[in-house]
Amino acid sequence: MTSEQVQELGESLSAIGFVQLKGKGDKKNMDNRKRVHMPKKLTRFSCPCMFKIRYFKEKNSNVVMKFRTNHSHGLVLPHQTHLLRSHRNVPDSQLDLAKLMQSVPIRTCHSFQHMSDVARGFLKVGFTIKDLYNKLDSNKHKSIIGGDSKATLAYLERKVVEDKNLFFKYTTDANKRLANLFRRDSTLFQDYYCFGDVLAFDSTHLTNHYGKPLVLFVGSNNHLSTVIFGFALLEDETAKTYK
Repeated sequence: MTSEQVQELGESLSAIGFVQLKGKGDKKNMDNRKRVHMPKKLTRFSCPCMFKIRYFKEKNSNVVMKFRTNHSHGLVLPHQTHLLRSHRNVPDSQLDLAKLMQSVPIRTCHSFQHMSDVARGFLKVGFTIKDLYNKLDSNKHKSIIGGDSKATLAYLERKVVEDKNLFFKYTTDANKRLANLFRRDSTLFQDYYCFGDVLAFDSTHLTNHYGKPLVLFVGSNNHLSTVIFGFALLEDETAKTYK
């Protein structure tokens, strides 16, 4: 079988929802009575369906070694095909439309409803609303790569106009990158004014994406619930930085 034939066969199998659900869960994990959480529901059926290909260098071609079509489970029904991962894709045109509607602003769920109306049904859109949310979120992260600290400071500067009691302070390192950042808004300030008799702080150790310690200033209110008075992202945990 040539490479073109293998590719054509793969596309044909994908078009009819040909999937391989093979194997069994580890029995010792399922029978372990010391588990803290309940095991997930089994979704594998020991399906014998197989499509095995091997490449022979001397022939410079792919050869189908095993091809079994019998299943131990039912295949995806035609009206469920659009839910298969291989059939879901958010094209750039639809992504641009959703971003444009967001700027109006129109909520993403309403944008998806409009797309389904144009396509004459949710089954014909080509993706789910969750795919659209994920694509928009991924695109938003890409847009601030390399400039997320500037975006954060710009956001805080805009919030100062709305909230006169918002306070933030930051320092930069030798490379003029964001080193330390402290922030508290009017709500946190009011909580401190009312319940600031006892102030405690603790830092998490490098648990965020930037590897910076996060320091939380906390106290207790009249309901014995924890309240936050402010927080800071630090460059390190030296006495100088804390001061």
